[in-house]
Amino acid sequence: MQSLKVILKLNTKLQEVEVTMPSKSVKKDEYTTNDSEELAMYADQSVGRMAPIMNVHEERPPEDGNYNEIREQSFFDPRNEPLSTLSIDVDRASYSNVRRFLQQGILPNPDAVRIEEMINYFNYDYAQPDSRSTEPFAIQTTLTDCPWNQQHQLLHVGMQAKKMARDEIPPSNFVFLIDVSGSMSSTNKLPLLKSAFKLLVNQLTEEDQIAIVVYAGAAGCVLESTPGSEKEKILDALNNLKSGGSTAGAAGSTSL
Repeated sequence: MQSLKVILKLNTKLQEVEVTMPSKSVKKDEYTTNDSEELAMYADQSVGRMAPIMNVHEERPPEDGNYNEIREQSFFDPRNEPLSTLSIDVDRASYSNVRRFLQQGILPNPDAVRIEEMINYFNYDYAQPDSRSTEPFAIQTTLTDCPWNQQHQLLHVGMQAKKMARDEIPPSNFVFLIDVSGSMSSTNKLPLLKSAFKLLVNQLTEEDQIAIVVYAGAAGCVLESTPGSEKEKILDALNNLKSGGSTAGAAGSTSL
């Protein structure tokens, strides 16, 4: 079975690309744009699906956003530091954010690349806690050799909480404070929030309650606490949100 290596186009040229086909094997240090289109066709035949060619540039968009600096942890000797803590909440946003940058042909901000969130993005199908157990979660571990340093080993720890059936989830009371200032006009801000919000609305039950408070140049409640069964009313309030004005977060919080 023939394999495909990554095709990466920087500006108008490809560098260090190898594509192997049953009838053709090509390796060059540099390809032009026309060559890259031909290689993409070979890649499509090789793996049975499209292998997109991406234009990747160094510059980043002005709405890149602000990210907390990621600081690499130094080595801790377990003989002196035997305790290690971790958060059990699951964040996955970094994967989608990095994918968004790459699909736009832009290198992501290095501090936007959060390895733990990219790992957590995928479903590993961990076994749930035994139904007879009182433990709230199960732990699976795998010890393996470190691929970049054979003198070290890596421990993979997977945690799986008990999954609840939909009819077992207690009613929720949501109150959303939403920034609708002018800085939220970008497609990856208020429009994206509204799209995601609609997914939540579709899952609300009649026992759930939801309210929306907004803030910009002025602030106020645009949706009083409403049962989840009144989806049309909720969506109308959501669709009427428009960005504009300055940010007034303190005023919005006092409206809650």
